[in-house]
Amino acid sequence: MLDTGDRLLSSGDSHRDLGILESQEILSQPISVTCGKEVFTAQIQPDGRISVSPKGRRQVWSAESGLLAKLLQLCAVTSPGTQIEGEELIGGIVVQRSFQLWSCSQHGSGKKPTRVLRKSHFYQCESREKAEDFVLRARRQSSWSTSTSAPSIVVIINPHSGTGRAAQRYKEVVRPILAAAGLQVLEHTTTHAGHATAIVQELELSGLRAVVMVGGDGTVWEALQGYMSRPDWRDAVRVPLAQLPAGSGNALAANAGGWSLVTAAWAVCKGRSSPFDVFSVVQPPGKRKFGFLSVAYGMITNLDIGTEHLRWLGPLRFTYGALRQIILRSDWAIRMAYYPLETAAPEVSGTELDGPATPILDALDLNAARPMDNPGSLPQDWRMVPEDTVQMCVACNLPWLDLDNQVAPQAGFSTGGLDLVYTSQMQRWQGLQILLKASDGSHLQVPGVRLIKMKALMLEPLSSGTWLAVDGEAIPRERVYIEVHPGLCQVITA
Repeated sequence: MLDTGDRLLSSGDSHRDLGILESQEILSQPISVTCGKEVFTAQIQPDGRISVSPKGRRQVWSAESGLLAKLLQLCAVTSPGTQIEGEELIGGIVVQRSFQLWSCSQHGSGKKPTRVLRKSHFYQCESREKAEDFVLRARRQSSWSTSTSAPSIVVIINPHSGTGRAAQRYKEVVRPILAAAGLQVLEHTTTHAGHATAIVQELELSGLRAVVMVGGDGTVWEALQGYMSRPDWRDAVRVPLAQLPAGSGNALAANAGGWSLVTAAWAVCKGRSSPFDVFSVVQPPGKRKFGFLSVAYGMITNLDIGTEHLRWLGPLRFTYGALRQIILRSDWAIRMAYYPLETAAPEVSGTELDGPATPILDALDLNAARPMDNPGSLPQDWRMVPEDTVQMCVACNLPWLDLDNQVAPQAGFSTGGLDLVYTSQMQRWQGLQILLKASDGSHLQVPGVRLIKMKALMLEPLSSGTWLAVDGEAIPRERVYIEVHPGLCQVITA
């Protein structure tokens, strides 16, 4: 059931009959437009590019090179005569008899490329109908995957994420982009903890392009619980998740290439997705949970959960928390055992009515509290982690734990396992090196940093004064069992 705060957002002209748009010839049909006193020919090319050329000239102004390009990029506007690549185009808007084209061009390179929103000049047509038809053709070619109907998405906004500006940033930056793409958007705003889970549990997911979270990793975690607790979870996991980075950590967005709100919104408009692993989290006799990012204990949880009161600092709270932990040099008692990544998992047996099978954990008697004090007490194929105290300890499903720190650079969306990164008896200088080098993943070369790859994990926390957390959410500080489900879910990628 929808709350009164839920909002259906659509572009008024996206419901027009698209029966005329049945062939590539019609999609590419040029139209005559004016901008100021000049006359132009606007045309959608077969490869998805849009060209707006001064009539009677073959040469178009290119917004991709030279001083003009730099000036236009600073102003976020294209030149009157222009060419927009299909990869950049998202659609446009119509005002009376005129249309404006919207695109997101790539800005920067390297590991964190982003996109900047650019808007063309307004081009006037003979009638509003012609302007609407051209924009519909542009949307269909660029953001609708050539479909004749607008894709539908659900957006879940957590107004309390990060510094508390998620709803405002969505309204200012994201909503106009989704409208320009002509997407059908059903908006929900969360009001309390666990609300995103309840929303996803009740959604009609059939036909959706994506479920989009405007918030941090906690909002994504709640949505994942909603997916996996549905009776139709097998079908639900086919609907991609997406995160617009509006929280403190924004890990799913970072790993999907959504380094900014504009970049992540562009990715939603394009609708490309990839499979990614999730994992079961079992603490008998409690109900099974699921994670997408990490299982952490010790230093990582202290700098995260331990700085909740500093949310107003945004991501800087993590840096402050890390420096504090490095100075304190605290360590915590632990026992860990793992099922190696290279070892084949047992065959799946039985049904999967209550969620994906856990063949590795099913081979154990989870209620028997098996001793973990020596390798001889472990089940077949399991191995003991030799260290019994840790400072930093995090089993990562994805490389980036937030927009700044690539804690597990060898992890990925579909590796089929977790990367356990941990330290024991770390000196302060080592801690500072890890903090400085985590942005590019080179901290793995710091002496004392260890890496183990695994399909399953048993972790028993033995110290107080810290937290045990899954995806940044605290769980009971008692033995936990983890098993990875390869490629189970889908994520929107930039």
